[in-house]
Amino acid sequence: MDLLHPIIKPYSWGSRDALARLQGRDTPSPGPEAELWLGAHPSGPAHLTRDGQTLTLLDVVSGDPDQELGRECAARFDGRLPFLLKILAAEAPLSIQVHPDRKQARAAFAAQHTGTGTGTGAYADDWPKPELLCALTPFEVLAGFRVREEAVAVLDGLDVPGLRPVTALLRTADGDAALTAALRAVLDRPAQHRDGLVDEVVRACDRSARVPGPHAGAYDAVVRMARHHPGDPGLVASLLLRHRVLEPGTALFMPAGGLHAYLRGVGVEVMACSDNVVRAGLTSKQVDVPELLRITDPAARVPVVHPRTLPGPGSTLVYAPHRPVPGRHRPAARPRGRGPAARPRSVVLPARLRPRDHRRGHRDPFRGGPRRQRATAPSRKMTTLSTDARRTGSRLASPATPTVRDGNRAAPTPPDTPGHRRTERDTKCTQHLTSEARRSPERWSTTRDPFCTASSGRPRPGSPPYAWPAPWTP
Repeated sequence: MDLLHPIIKPYSWGSRDALARLQGRDTPSPGPEAELWLGAHPSGPAHLTRDGQTLTLLDVVSGDPDQELGRECAARFDGRLPFLLKILAAEAPLSIQVHPDRKQARAAFAAQHTGTGTGTGAYADDWPKPELLCALTPFEVLAGFRVREEAVAVLDGLDVPGLRPVTALLRTADGDAALTAALRAVLDRPAQHRDGLVDEVVRACDRSARVPGPHAGAYDAVVRMARHHPGDPGLVASLLLRHRVLEPGTALFMPAGGLHAYLRGVGVEVMACSDNVVRAGLTSKQVDVPELLRITDPAARVPVVHPRTLPGPGSTLVYAPHRPVPGRHRPAARPRGRGPAARPRSVVLPARLRPRDHRRGHRDPFRGGPRRQRATAPSRKMTTLSTDARRTGSRLASPATPTVRDGNRAAPTPPDTPGHRRTERDTKCTQHLTSEARRSPERWSTTRDPFCTASSGRPRPGSPPYAWPAPWTP
């Protein structure tokens, strides 16, 4: 195993203490430190020491891809390390930018090096650059277009006459193309009319940011960005983007073609091993508005992923759409046209994961204490079954079975307790309710049965006669 030494990128928008504190160095640093790179990209490969020699990770990987990456990975990604990890520390806004997809990057990079392209050299390689950002501190972003109606409401809320042609495009153009048309109208505005409009929008944002409302945060962001980039048309364009503040531990996925700008915060980025960035404003670097408009996908959605905690010892977070949790079982698929559907298996979850039972008057065999009285509101289906069971309680139990008062109704005493004798009707009631739950598992997704065994789904000895299987997640 080799110890990697990262590369620090000293961009002007970087922090003077975040990365230094992370690495245990003195703060403040001599200059701004914006990004810490750990990867094998030619623009900033990490270093390592092997056999007494100082090498770059790029040299190590390209020297023997099969050994360093594995044969399958090397074949799939042309002998290159496929990802790049960054720690981003922003104290000032980054540019409004977009990244290409695989097809666009290959074509533009080839055209750029053969002299047949019309771009201005914005492509550093021929790879796409989708990226995932996980916030370490509260992280403010502009990510993805707003829906048209929301964008109109944001612009109309400023009451700036110069924005009326933009809102007219949003109202009249078709589909997501209206967003691209509005962005073009803002960025391609003639210079003699641009400065006055930007200043008027900033003043209006300053007024509107002081009034509580759903868009006050977006207006305030424009005011703060104007201190770093006065007169920049990107200030107006930023109002077309969704304004968010990611909480620590929350992740944001930025697909290729998604327009975005990171404003401030510290986070971890994992992306494809690429440095292709096409910018349109809020920067002193190269701007290529026509190329940005060409590769921007107005339909690109930027999901925010909230972590889920897996059960078990320690703390394990999963950043993914909901999938079956270990401990739940999914039934086998049924062959089309023949054979019964496989029955879902019941599982016993840890006590801390079980919701409170909706029944009253009996003890939880796993916690050893009485249930709270109506701790959570039962679902309609659950209430119906519980009520039906209570109504038939006198017939399910033997004539000598004592009952426990449950509200205004008499409910049967839990079976296998003194004074109760399990009857044949108890068993039939259990089978009926269990079968009904298996036929409609989606209607039982809020309940778990702590009385069933993990293997068969049959009731444990001593369980009430109203048991059903644990749910399964499709």
